[in-house]
Amino acid sequence: MLLLDTDHFTVYANSHHTGSQELRARIHSANQPAQLPIVTVEEQLRGWLARIHRSRDGAQRLDAYDRLWNLLLVLRRWRISRWDEAAEKQFASFRKQKVHVPTQDLKIASLAVAHDALLLTRNVKDFVRVPGLRFESWLD
Repeated sequence: MLLLDTDHFTVYANSHHTGSQELRARIHSANQPAQLPIVTVEEQLRGWLARIHRSRDGAQRLDAYDRLWNLLLVLRRWRISRWDEAAEKQFASFRKQKVHVPTQDLKIASLAVAHDALLLTRNVKDFVRVPGLRFESWLD
């Protein structure tokens, strides 16, 4: 199984991004199912909701709500990996081992390790510190 970190999903979801078409093609031709960690969904939603909250005029608000609406359209085509007991146990184990990675990234890594998934990410700096995590960047 492939899991997309937020950076890869952001490129995938933005069809105007220069790497989007190539990433989409590679994911669709992979011999593995691709899913989104629920944490990636959380990060995406938090970002757009914060942008809506910060909107100070009608044009900003229209744009922010339109982007949230587009995100929801993209999300409904994806399978989403639930935060389950296996992920929670893995997360607790990483915390006990004092793996120093930001919390959201550690949650995504926990899902990937617990379900033996390949994580697609550019965040080598943080994820290299997670024992047993398999990851690659398909954007470079």
